Amino acid sequence: MTIRQDYLNLLEKLVAIPSVSAQAASLPETAQMIAHAFDQLGAKVTYDDTFFAPFVLAEFPSSRPDAKTLVIYNHYDVQPAEPLDLWTTAPWTLSARDGKLYGRGVDDDKGNLTARLAAVAEYLAENDHTLPVNIVFIVEGAEETASQFLPQYLAKHTQNRPADLILWESGGKNAAGVVEIYGGNKGIVLSLIHI
Repeated sequence: MTIRQDYLNLLEKLVAIPSVSAQAASLPETAQMIAHAFDQLGAKVTYDDTFFAPFVLAEFPSSRPDAKTLVIYNHYDVQPAEPLDLWTTAPWTLSARDGKLYGRGVDDDKGNLTARLAAVAEYLAENDHTLPVNIVFIVEGAEETASQFLPQYLAKHTQNRPADLILWESGGKNAAGVVEIYGGNKGIVLSLIHI
């Protein structure tokens, strides 16, 4: 099985879990599955379930002493699937149509997380399990409900961990199909680069 297929299988399993933070539904199960995926990839994993939505921190250290640190933020909670009659396919089932994947949370944000995991897995496989930078994943389970308790989790687990670059949860293409990268986020857009 290819790395791509492994992570499509993981996405299928994640989509099947209705991890709706507004309903405090299935959050530990989802976080545990994600923590396990990081562990299988060789990360140092911190799983903290102090609050209702467990927090996962996964660290992939570089062997370079002067390595920069890339922090990648994602979340595993989703919005409710209702109204169900607006769905063409079952919301908790990953389905493909016209070259695209559908299911609750595929775009926001389980698909982005699994794509990033697949990218790290591919890079490690092709580069003798060495990284040029430290990679730290921060994965929360309450983004859809105002990131409740994220400040407490971050204060507990990320003190004295400087980041050189932070990648936010998603990205995309414009209407012309051109990939866009934003510098700045959440109201402070510094620049827009088309690639």
